[in-house]
Amino acid sequence: MIVFIPTLSSLRFQFKLTDGFKAAIHIILHLGQELLSVMPFSDGIQTNEQYNEAIELMDRLVDDAEKNDLFIGYLFPIIKDYKNTTQSSKR
Repeated sequence: MIVFIPTLSSLRFQFKLTDGFKAAIHIILHLGQELLSVMPFSDGIQTNEQYNEAIELMDRLVDDAEKNDLFIGYLFPIIKDYKNTTQSSKR
């Protein structure tokens, strides 16, 4: 839970996080770092073979798009960047 505490001297809001919320944030950040270390294509797509693998993975993810929204959001820009790079190098 986030509790808003206005400070009169600066007229800005500060966040005071409860201990439970702090622990949850710590766990989420740790899991996110672990996930990034094993995620495919975290360094981008370098080859046409990797591109085909990414497309195949995306096809599987969109079968249950609601459940896989986070992964689709991660993978889509990587595919798009590779596609844009290969198209611009062909010009």
